[in-house]
Order: sequence, then structure tokens, then C-alpha cells
Amino acid sequence: MLVCACPGPIIEEPQRAEARVLVELDGVHVESDTLSFMGAAGARVTKSFILVNVGRIPLIIEGVPSSSGALVQLDATPLADAAFEISSIGGIELQPGEAVEFPVTFRPSVSGTTQTAVIEVAFDLRNGLKERRPLTLVGRW
Repeated sequence: MLVCACPGPIIEEPQRAEARVLVELDGVHVESDTLSFMGAAGARVTKSFILVNVGRIPLIIEGVPSSSGALVQLDATPLADAAFEISSIGGIELQPGEAVEFPVTFRPSVSGTTQTAVIEVAFDLRNGLKERRPLTLVGRW
């Protein structure tokens, strides 16, 4: 009987960053691409989404380069007709395992309507790759 103590092949996992989006659902954060709100005219409702780096190297949150649908206020400059407000997103580096939470406020204005917006969160994955993750905001009153 021949027994070999030869080492096997060395397999290394790729060194990369990987972003995940978690949203608040009944007080629990779950992975999803939609954040839903229920509100009443004139009453603001705030929920949050969390960006997590589940990869092995740091990533950079570059910001929200685009949005479509209902008007979204992306910084402190007031927009009178904005259905949603999000604090400034961008320039944040997340180490592996780190997360950052962003509040989103829904400002319902017309009863009996649904307002929807899609934002794209842009990431620099630091290995020559860029990624955009869409997040749909749905507000109902």
C-alpha cells in the first residue's frame, strides 16, 4: 500500500468586496431591493436601509448617481415636492463585515396614492470593478 503525504492544491478564495442591501421590514432588517412605507398626508414616516460589505476587502460607497420616478431629495437642500428624503450617501469606506445605516423619510402628499422611486447606489469594489444596486422606494397613503 502506497501512502502519499503530498500536499493538495492550494485554493484561495478571491479577494473581493461584496455589497448587500438590507431593508427594514416589521422592525427586522432583511436582504431586499424594496423599502415600503405606509403614511398619512402631512405625516412623515422614516425607515432605514443598511449597506453591508460581506466581502474580504474594503469597498467604497460612491453615492446615488441616479434616481427615477417620484422626486427624491438626496441631501440637505430642501425640495418642496420630494416624496422621499435620504441623507447624503457617498465617500464612505466599509471594511469587511462593516455596515452603515441610512434613514429614508417618506412625505406623503396626496391621499389614496402610491409613490414609487428607484435609486441606484454605486459602489467601488476596489479591484477594478464598479457596481450599482437598485433600491425601490414605495410609499402608500
